[in-house]
Amino acid sequence: MAIKNLHSKILLTLIFGLCICIIQCQDHHFHVLTDHYQGELHSKEFDHQVFLGVEEAKDFSKLTPEQSKEGLKRLIPEIDSNHDNFIDLFELADWIRKRQDNVITKGTKASFQQFDKNIDNKISWDEIRLLKYGINDQSENSGIFVVSQEFDPRKMKYDKERFHQADINGDLKLDFNEFKTWLHPESDPKMMEFLHEEIMYQSDRNKDGFIDFNEYLARDHDNTAEIERDSDWLRLERQKFDKYDENNDGRLDIEEIRVYYIPTLYLNQVNNQAQHLIRRADSDHDEKLSTQEIINSFDVFVGSLPDIRHASDEL
Repeated sequence: MAIKNLHSKILLTLIFGLCICIIQCQDHHFHVLTDHYQGELHSKEFDHQVFLGVEEAKDFSKLTPEQSKEGLKRLIPEIDSNHDNFIDLFELADWIRKRQDNVITKGTKASFQQFDKNIDNKISWDEIRLLKYGINDQSENSGIFVVSQEFDPRKMKYDKERFHQADINGDLKLDFNEFKTWLHPESDPKMMEFLHEEIMYQSDRNKDGFIDFNEYLARDHDNTAEIERDSDWLRLERQKFDKYDENNDGRLDIEEIRVYYIPTLYLNQVNNQAQHLIRRADSDHDEKLSTQEIINSFDVFVGSLPDIRHASDEL
């Protein structure tokens, strides 16, 4: 995948063809379920990607509205794990969690192949450092780096610290599961405490040593898909932010991020997204979704081509 870029792209374009693209993929762990809003603007496309996965969301966006509805209807029995013909918060959150894990695993497989240069099914720090930063022992020891302008020594330091944290057996190499943890630390609870400094680094856009509310919302969202206002969501996020802001100074410092923000952000983000989707489709406000409610609000969950018939009628 936050932090709210802090916030996913846990999610989202996870597969990149060349090494530079794969490098960008490594930073998705702050975005998977978080690259959702730009100020007061809400991205439907992100909802579709969270619900379906990136590639599946693209496939649905090429369908007619009726085809999208039929495809969505076929997914409902898979989500309805207790077979009561309703989708509740637990079932939807479980569905989202599984879809996101599939996305993460798929992206990790592609990245693992690129980083494993000696094809020993293990990835060393040297392999990561060379592919991501263009640096070997000689260049690092000499301090002479011939790398891109985007090179940041502090980011490399965090990557190395995260490498050792993910190296469970201490053999200085990462197997697939360890590499997955390194690439997506948000997917492993044991990495939570480790992330607070990196979260500050990634999210503090004005570099004042704090995260303000706009930075918390990841205001500089780059998704140009259809967006709409969602003041209810903003109000809830303000309430959460104020709760994390223990000293009430209108911003989060490093200790507030470590103690209050990290435990709730990563652990609750899937449930928050499930609640968001239910709220948008739950027309009778019973906190669960019937098949009809889901189909009536199909564009909350899946995309489609523009409805040409309705456009023609308006002309």
